[in-house]
Amino acid sequence: MFVFAFLEVTTLMIAEDNDLGVLHGLLVLSLLWWSWSLFAWLGNRVRANYGTARLTLLATTPVMFVLAVTPREAFQDSPGGIDTPLWFVGCYLAVRCCYLILRRYSSPQLRARDVLALTVPPVVAAGLLTGAALLPRTALPTDRMLAAQVLLWVLAGIVDYVAGQALPLPPRMIFSARHWTERHNLIVIAALGEVLIAVGIAGSQLTNSIGLLAASALAVVVAGALEWIYIDLSTLVGEHALRAAPPAERVVLARDCYSFLHLPMIAGIMLLALGFKHMPSSGGSAVPAGT
Repeated sequence: MFVFAFLEVTTLMIAEDNDLGVLHGLLVLSLLWWSWSLFAWLGNRVRANYGTARLTLLATTPVMFVLAVTPREAFQDSPGGIDTPLWFVGCYLAVRCCYLILRRYSSPQLRARDVLALTVPPVVAAGLLTGAALLPRTALPTDRMLAAQVLLWVLAGIVDYVAGQALPLPPRMIFSARHWTERHNLIVIAALGEVLIAVGIAGSQLTNSIGLLAASALAVVVAGALEWIYIDLSTLVGEHALRAAPPAERVVLARDCYSFLHLPMIAGIMLLALGFKHMPSSGGSAVPAGT
């Protein structure tokens, strides 16, 4: 699901007709990332291959896919069809509801206060996103409407990230350092795959040339070098630190170094993919009209 979501994020950055495309893409990425990160935490405490956990994740997958195909119109709906911004909000909330169901199932000792603390942030964030989705229907001038949309999305992210951590949540735990680092390895690899897809899509509109082929090969080298740095350095150091840390400190390391600091890392890869989508324009000749 997230391989396609990453593709849609970079497409949003390019498709926007205003200068806010990159910012819009990063805002969408931040909400998608937090949804993924919550399931990474959950996957470290419950087995996902049988029983209720398996059925809940199976139900979440098509909802997540629908969420992944909506970012291009998450801010401004195209004429005709469904109201995509509201569908984005609905799918976002549905994914979070699936998470809450599985979280409650995996932690039967949760008190009512704990369930409330887990429920309030996504509901408030969804309300802010709904307000942003409805803004284009108002009589606000375009520049003010766009600024208000960004503000509401930023507030939604703050609520989801900051308030979600500040509320008195039940204790978190990292049961398996290997599983935790492996999950993040795979999401980084998926993001790096978007770099290669970006070059392939951009080059598909050009005739083959030495410059285009060289640019494509260079993109593979760059993506491979980044993967090498991460897998052979960051992953090993991170896993060793998690294993060596006491339980409470392990949770802090997992939250700060993975849930939080991996977001700018993924965002950087998305921006690299965005650059590669533009790169072939100087590496080959445009395909003549009518061919």
